[in-house]
Amino acid sequence: MINLMLDDGLPYHVIIDELGESVQGLNPQGLAQWVQSGYEDYLKNCRTIEKAKSKAEFAADLLRELGEVDLKAIHRASLVVASLQMFHAIMEYGDDALREAMKDNPCNYFKVLNSLCNLTNAQFKCEEKH
Repeated sequence: MINLMLDDGLPYHVIIDELGESVQGLNPQGLAQWVQSGYEDYLKNCRTIEKAKSKAEFAADLLRELGEVDLKAIHRASLVVASLQMFHAIMEYGDDALREAMKDNPCNYFKVLNSLCNLTNAQFKCEEKH
């Protein structure tokens, strides 16, 4: 509720009054702290959701525009793009980034390997169907 009221631009004292006893002890300073932390996270999540929706709408529009299209070709192209992005990241950030990621969490290395295996398996499955 607080986030929605902040979205509407309500002043802090109005928000506190509107929420009444459910926010007992909340004062304008506490609300200001929320704006700097929780509300910022909320806004970031909203932006992420909007970007994802926009991309999904673009993809749907693109498929409509293309009409009869080979979905397998799109799938293969997506796999190639994902593989190239991963390769580019490995080349750009190299061993140092891998070392840092493993220092933070050794399982990160296995996550990268698993992603590569998944991409490869998906490509094999795609080729088997042809």
